[in-house]
Amino acid sequence: MRVEAVRLTGPIEDSAFQKGLVVLPDQEREKVSRYRQKPDRDRALVSALLARAMAAEANGAALAHMRMERTAYGKPFFPDWPEYHFNVAHSGEWVVCVAADCPVGSMWSRFARSMPV
Repeated sequence: MRVEAVRLTGPIEDSAFQKGLVVLPDQEREKVSRYRQKPDRDRALVSALLARAMAAEANGAALAHMRMERTAYGKPFFPDWPEYHFNVAHSGEWVVCVAADCPVGSMWSRFARSMPV
């Protein structure tokens, strides 16, 4: 199992955002661009890029040639690697991706204040 996390401490600069967006296929690019709020667009872009980068590295593929599809329930998967499982979650300034050779899930939450345990 592999876990990667990215912390977005501020907005992604427009030029960097556009460079990241170009890597994505048209359908994913449109999905990212539909978000109205800049922080949501940034998290969506980082989520898409992180999932693809981890899959490309794990499977020895070029990032530009990653083909992603979605199940009937909307869960993304890479049809060329059916044994590669991943899940992306984000909350606040964090984006987390978990990948493994078996089905995985992740939940990420930030708390606005301390909570007694």
